[in-house]
Formats: sequence, structure tokens, C-alpha cells
Amino acid sequence: MKKLLSIFIFSCLFISSNYGQSKDQNNFTQRMNDHITRYLSDDTNMAKAKELYGHTCDKHHVVTEEEIKAAAAEAEKHAFIQANMDEYMKIYFPQTASRSVTTDTFICDNGGFENDFLYYKGYISTYTSGSNTCTPNVPDGLSPRYLNKQIRNNASGIDPLIGIQKVKFGNKSLRINNRYGHLQQCEGNYGIDRVTKRFKVTAENRQFTVWYAVALENPSGHVNQQPFLNIKCDKAPADELCFDADFLNCAQSYSDPCLYQNIDVIDWACHRFNIPTSEIGNIATVEMIVADCGLSAHFGYAYIDGFCEPCTGSSLGSINLNGSPTDPNIGIQYYSCDGLTASVCGSYTLPTLCGDWAVVDITVPGYTIQNLTINESNKTFCFDFPISNFGANLCLDISALITFKSSLGINLPAQSSNTIKICKDLYEYI
Repeated sequence: MKKLLSIFIFSCLFISSNYGQSKDQNNFTQRMNDHITRYLSDDTNMAKAKELYGHTCDKHHVVTEEEIKAAAAEAEKHAFIQANMDEYMKIYFPQTASRSVTTDTFICDNGGFENDFLYYKGYISTYTSGSNTCTPNVPDGLSPRYLNKQIRNNASGIDPLIGIQKVKFGNKSLRINNRYGHLQQCEGNYGIDRVTKRFKVTAENRQFTVWYAVALENPSGHVNQQPFLNIKCDKAPADELCFDADFLNCAQSYSDPCLYQNIDVIDWACHRFNIPTSEIGNIATVEMIVADCGLSAHFGYAYIDGFCEPCTGSSLGSINLNGSPTDPNIGIQYYSCDGLTASVCGSYTLPTLCGDWAVVDITVPGYTIQNLTINESNKTFCFDFPISNFGANLCLDISALITFKSSLGINLPAQSSNTIKICKDLYEYI
């Protein structure tokens, strides 16, 4: 019962104390309080709250109405913060939310695209194979010889061929490769462009996202020579993103003076990298490759933007674990009375590509989960995380992977969630 009482005390302090807060913080707190008040005044909501919180592991204790309200208020406080996380981070943690640049960290600054291309290097070459493996090769099977290439800003506006926004955040983005070829217009010319950026890994940027939009011409009958996109980070090799035009099967016809075959287009999508804490202080390198067809006649190009921005609205779907950088308890939905499991919940969004989409599976890399439940109507899920996963560790950082399936048979890369911290002592229900 101590857990419920501590929740009540914390809620009261958070909800009632506005001393020293800014105007924006006061406004956020007031809106949250109003939301909680409306929730607690609804009889249907309170009936559900009684089912959820009207019992404890102490058979001698009878849960009071005040304790049920306190638990419901705490849950709704977390729900309100989660639903307004972008605003919450900007108001209460402006240094993190603004992605400010420091002297040795240049990754969470919207890519640096608003101020030219600090600390980027660009390269151009040719290749003949590699789309299926993302390891480009030239005819002798060796890696291509890249030449230095000047990198230019890409201004906002509509892409004249595929009709999508060229910029996702701010006013500028990075375009890699183009649809007209480097040597001869309307020919891909085996072109492969590579852009790299080095940055120092910190506790704040070790988990970062990259937004991209891509157009890949989709020639038929090509094996291991399709136009492709590859984004990777050397300090998080397991999170490498790679796909070619053949994997989508969403090709459409677009009008242009050049006569193109059908083109696969991914409007802005988000990819997440999770660098281990052991790499903090080391230098990481992000590498982005976009390649034309390995047989020369077909193009691929991409726009890159939004480093470290939230993954909400990604066209390849997304997954989010309930959690907060300031309150790891938010990640825990329910504790078992025997202290052996805890329930972790989250939400997801479906891809917006062609076809009808559904969830295939949700996993937690490196750990065992049990009793996975998926609510397709609300796009939410929960799973039990056994305490046996901890071993000798007191706390763990966990993230989840979600896999989607399409009615058209498309297999997308698994999408990664944010990371939350859960600790062994939270399992001790007193």
C-alpha cells in the first residue's frame, strides 16, 4: 500500500505546486489539472478505476475511494504528459528539446542543415552490385573508390517529380543523389553517393532518430542491382537500415521529360538508432548512402532531415513505449503481487504505404517477454517483463521492435521504439 500512498503524495505535489514555475509551465499544469478533474468526475471512468486500483496485494487492507482517485489521477497525469510529450519537453527541458549545439556534440541540431553542413563529408562513386546486401561493389568485387563531393543545402518546397515536401523540419534538408544522373541527364550512370558525419556520443544523443524521404526507380528483372538506400551508425550496427526498390511493390508512374519506369516513393519516415551507454564519450559516425541502379539506367535519391526529432507520423509506422526521461515509473503499468513480473505498455501507428497493414509481432531485443496483448482499435499494447531478465543488474534500458505486414505482401524493416529504464526494485510491491 506504500506504493499507492507515495503515488498520492507525488501527485499532490506535482499538481498543486506552481511556485517558481514559468507562465508556460503554469498553463501546462492547469490544463493537466483540468483534464484530471474531468476524468475523475466521470462515473464510467471511476468504475474502471475501481476495477484497476481497488485491490492490493495486502489482503488485510481495504482500498479507500481516496486511494483509488489518487491512483487514477496519477495514471491520467502520465497519460496527459505522454499525449503532450513534445510540448512537455520544450517547456520543462528546453535545453534538451531545442537540440542545442555544444562544442563537441553536433547531431541533435536538426542535422545542422539550417546552418550549412557543419562536420559533414560527401563522396561520389559508381558501383555495379550491392542493393540486396548494402555492400556496394565495382566489377572486380572491391569497394568503390569514392571521390570527395561538395554538399549543398536543399531548400524547402515540393519535389517536382514525386510531389512530396523536400524538407521535414525547418527550412533546409540534405538531398543525396538526384534523378538526372551525374554524367548524362536521364541516366543513373551507376551513381552512388555517400554522406558521413562524425559526432561525440553523449547520454543525451546516444538515442537519436533520422528522418528520410526516398524515391527509387523500380526496374524489373534486376537482382542485387536495384537502386537502394542505406543509413547506418558504426556504434549501433544492429540498427542499420537498408532496402532497395524491389522490396516495396508500391511503384507508381510519374510524369517527367525523362521517361522513367515506375517509382517507389516513401514519404517522410523515421528511423531510430540506440547506441549503448558503453559508447558514451566515443566518436560515432553516421553514414548515409543512396545508389542508382547498378546497371546504369535507373535512379535513386533521398532527402535527409530531422536528426533527434520524435518519430510521430512516420510513413513506415512507429512504436512508442510509455515512459518519460524524468520518471522511469511511467514505463510500468502494473506490478504482479508475487513481484516476478511487471507489465509494460505502449502505443503504435500503422504504416501509410499502399495496402492494409497489421502488426505481426512486438519484441524486446535481448530479453524475454510474456503475455503480449495488442489492442488494434486503440493501437496500444502491453506485455509482461519478467524480473528474471535483470540477472545481476539493478536497472535495465529496454526498447521494443514492431514488425508490420501488408495485404500486398510487403515486408518492412522492423521499427524501433524509444528506450525506457526499468529497475528491479520497482517489482517489490509492498
